[in-house]
Amino acid sequence: MSLKFSSLMTLSCTVRVSNIPYAMVAEELMEFLESSIGAGTVFAIKIHTERCNWKSKGFGYVQFETEAAAIKAVELSRKCKLRFQQKALKVDYEQTHIIDRPQLSFCGSALHIGWVAAENEFSSLWSWKTLVTIELYCRKQKLILIFEDTDTAASYKLSWTLSSLHIGGTRSRTQQSSGNVMDPGTQNETKKSRGGILLLQAKHAPKIHKKVKIVSSLRRKKEFSDGRFSFLRDKLEEQNHLWQRCTDFTKNNCIALASSYCLEIPMAEGVIYDVFVETLLNDDAFNEFTDIYIKPEVSTSHGQHNRSDHLIPTELNEGLIRINRLIITPTKEYFIGPEVEVSNRVTRKFKDVLDNFLRVQFTDEDMSALSARTLETSPETFLKTQIRSERTDIYHRIHDVLKHGIRLDGKNYEFLAFSSSQLRSHSLWMFASDQNLNSTCDSIRSWMGNFANIRNVAKCAARMGQCFSSSKQGPVICHYEIEEIPDIERMNAGVNYCFSDGIGRISPAFALDVARTCACFKGKRHNALTPSAFQIRYGGYKGVVAIYPSSISKVTFRPSMKKFQSELNVLDVLEWTRFLPCYLNRQIITLLSTLGLSDDVFISMQKERFISLDGVLKNREAAVKLLQVSCGGEHHKMMMQMLFAGYDPGEEPFLLSMLQAFKSAQIQQILKKSKIFVPKGRILMGCLDEYACLNYGEVFVKVSSSEGSPVHVIKGTVIVTKNPCLHPGDIRILQAVDSPDLQHMIDCVVFPQKGARPHPNECSGSDLDGDLYFVSWDERLIPPVMEPPMDYYPPNSIALDHFPTLEEIQDYFMEYMSNDSLGTIANAHVVFADKEPEKARSQPCIELAELSSIAVDFPKTGVSAMLPKHLRPKAYPDFMEKSGKRSYISTGILGKLYRAAKEDIAGITTSAHLKLYHEYYDPQLVLDGYEDHVEKALQYRRVYDEKLTAMMQFYGVQSEAEMLTGCFSELRPTFGNSIKDVEEKILHAFSGLVVDAKSWFKEMHVAAGQNKDYVIASAWYHVTYHRDFLKQEQGPELGKTWLVSFAWLNYDKLLEIKKYRRLDKSLSAMESLK
Repeated sequence: MSLKFSSLMTLSCTVRVSNIPYAMVAEELMEFLESSIGAGTVFAIKIHTERCNWKSKGFGYVQFETEAAAIKAVELSRKCKLRFQQKALKVDYEQTHIIDRPQLSFCGSALHIGWVAAENEFSSLWSWKTLVTIELYCRKQKLILIFEDTDTAASYKLSWTLSSLHIGGTRSRTQQSSGNVMDPGTQNETKKSRGGILLLQAKHAPKIHKKVKIVSSLRRKKEFSDGRFSFLRDKLEEQNHLWQRCTDFTKNNCIALASSYCLEIPMAEGVIYDVFVETLLNDDAFNEFTDIYIKPEVSTSHGQHNRSDHLIPTELNEGLIRINRLIITPTKEYFIGPEVEVSNRVTRKFKDVLDNFLRVQFTDEDMSALSARTLETSPETFLKTQIRSERTDIYHRIHDVLKHGIRLDGKNYEFLAFSSSQLRSHSLWMFASDQNLNSTCDSIRSWMGNFANIRNVAKCAARMGQCFSSSKQGPVICHYEIEEIPDIERMNAGVNYCFSDGIGRISPAFALDVARTCACFKGKRHNALTPSAFQIRYGGYKGVVAIYPSSISKVTFRPSMKKFQSELNVLDVLEWTRFLPCYLNRQIITLLSTLGLSDDVFISMQKERFISLDGVLKNREAAVKLLQVSCGGEHHKMMMQMLFAGYDPGEEPFLLSMLQAFKSAQIQQILKKSKIFVPKGRILMGCLDEYACLNYGEVFVKVSSSEGSPVHVIKGTVIVTKNPCLHPGDIRILQAVDSPDLQHMIDCVVFPQKGARPHPNECSGSDLDGDLYFVSWDERLIPPVMEPPMDYYPPNSIALDHFPTLEEIQDYFMEYMSNDSLGTIANAHVVFADKEPEKARSQPCIELAELSSIAVDFPKTGVSAMLPKHLRPKAYPDFMEKSGKRSYISTGILGKLYRAAKEDIAGITTSAHLKLYHEYYDPQLVLDGYEDHVEKALQYRRVYDEKLTAMMQFYGVQSEAEMLTGCFSELRPTFGNSIKDVEEKILHAFSGLVVDAKSWFKEMHVAAGQNKDYVIASAWYHVTYHRDFLKQEQGPELGKTWLVSFAWLNYDKLLEIKKYRRLDKSLSAMESLK
């Protein structure tokens, strides 16, 4: 019997019914439908009602017991044979169900959990000799096991997505099995006849649910019996229970230790099991075994492995450190580390006990963020009920870690603090106290500063976290070298606005000193630009200091910059003004469309971007033009120099692979996020007009290119906004003007100190403490109208009568995890702005913009934003690609861009043929004498390739070119990190490997003597590209992926060789350059 996987995906038992009489209730609709289709055919009904008065909206959904019943209902409707009270019901197919039901379900006789010890051999840690139900949900791509624990009589559910499973097993058989199955309760092998065995090898632990009884069940039954617009057949008992997330319930945490699950299938289920096997076989997801041997496992040491040294570079760039990291899921604990990351004020001070720091992050089993429902269960079915939420076992597991700490590798780690960004990612710092070195959590917090005057828990936690911001260490500033000046404040309509909120001054000489210390110069060395402003931390101060030519003091601070009292005197630098390219995104596009911009503008800009991307692989001029305006970093410099040296994209395969990685990543960003490049635009740090030369409605903008020069002043109309932006008034239309007093302010947007309200505050309630603003002077993007800005009043925070205790800060961390709704609100805004006629001006969108403002400030105020039910999307537009959710074809601008992008991608060159590297061996790069260095070069190349391969496998990077360019096309969040965090960790790890390689090159240079750098670089190239070395590594067929970046780690020297060989100059002339 064969059943294709694709056919399961099309099954639907649910229909949408419209033109329902307003007086008709669910039970009447059920009786009417069953009178025409058949008794017992209706499973569930949900008629939609008004939010205010609960009156019927005249449409709803009906879920039938079978697909045949749904088909019959649609056919009768199309023939106008479903008439009730003179109204013909309209019935259409619907893919999303009222209540999810499996497409396939069958039973197993026993479940074993453990791991695959060897081929055809399964080691069992724990077994249930009970009835186990297997459910397959094809639309949601889920597989679920349901069973009862005989010891406690509790029912449990284990669930995975199909993509996280490798599924195999033996087919069902009607004859005596020739294979051996060892009963976990015995030590002897016995022959046993069976229907088959299902083996699930999981990438991660399952999400575990426990069936719990709802205390207020009597109330639910009453509401069910009175529920006029909802119907559910024969499920009263089920409605009095719910599946609540829980932790590992087995003895000795067997689920936490297991990686595989083995299910025995009885003969009676053989036919259904065969259907299941055929289903997966047709999807190439099933691995068939002849027999599987199951044996008990007495040891629980499985899975304990030493971390490979190849993942750890031996040297790091200055400012980078290695920190141990622990991921805690509902069932498991993963020790990840040490990982490379940027240092901060605390880790630099306590570098002698760096191994005692631990970054802890709480995630779900699949490394995604833990949802609020995972921590606190609020029972909601399609019946309208209001039941008090309950904290789950997972909530208590996390809270216990915060309160009592965790023991790891012989050390007791305790809660230390968390930054605002860590709070958003559900992570924090822990520290193992060392009494011998007088290093404890209390002593570290005491060293950080005095927080005694802060009476709000959220604000106190944020101020402590201020010390953990990733930064570069700048110069020491004595307290007498600091000047304090008042803020610029003005009252308007009863509101006191601070125009200088978060910004101070720095003298030009000291700015140069900071730039040198922190290595944040911009452009080529002979034409370097000192940054005009720095985002900093100093003691208890935070914000931005911008160059003020007439400043006498090194730095000048304002009261709005002071967050707490501290005696620390080292300046920490987080960011600085520099070239940052500008892109439209979904939120900005939505707001500009709301303000009246034509859809053709965005479609045209996206089309232009695809045309330019299509040319990047075809000719040098197009590649140079694209790289000059849209990218930066060392990889950008390498590609540019190779192009300037005369290489065409199709001539050198390494250059081609890097350009291909850049192009593929850009295409994915357009398709998935509507990220459209804006040539006439920049992302700029906000600064203040200290000379009061700008009027309200004016800004000063002077920008540089990606190479640091030339610079030019923007004049004319510009739009300014800041992400996230959800309110139409967040888009400000301003005039960019020239000013002789502000010529030193480069790569920043200077706002006026005049007017009734600060322009930064008008943009999403922002300030000048380091916020980055979207600025564009493209005439096509100037909307015809500008909306009044939203009033961004921060909610009143709760003030205590005492200094917040550590327990209160820990409780606040849990409260944030349980109530974080920023992402949900943003997604809801996308949906309502897409489907509402008034777009972002619609009432739902205005409400969501207000909620978003509260959610953004949650880490600082402690006031959460609760998303009401009427603002929760019922269906999602196609461009959001929400699998498993009800969706519709968007007719808005984002939907148009999404489908246009798919058409454009189909019409452009998305890949290029990469020559085998041995086919492109450039003899011009080979110098006499290279043979003397081949042996050592080959040794280092093998070590480099091994470490690079390990990094790529560990982070899931697709190609070597992606590692070098930082342009990742299919990167996935790993170990609880966001994609952005993963990108940063990859680049930090790779930079450490480059430091290693540079030290090897220096070692060879010292051993070889003077004037051998170019010859050594030539040897590195030779052992990477020459066919003889490929044969040594891969054999005669040369089919294996080959890494070549080792040759180009000293690309400047190779390009010099290329340049002088083309000019037919001698090696001695080239060496004289040194």
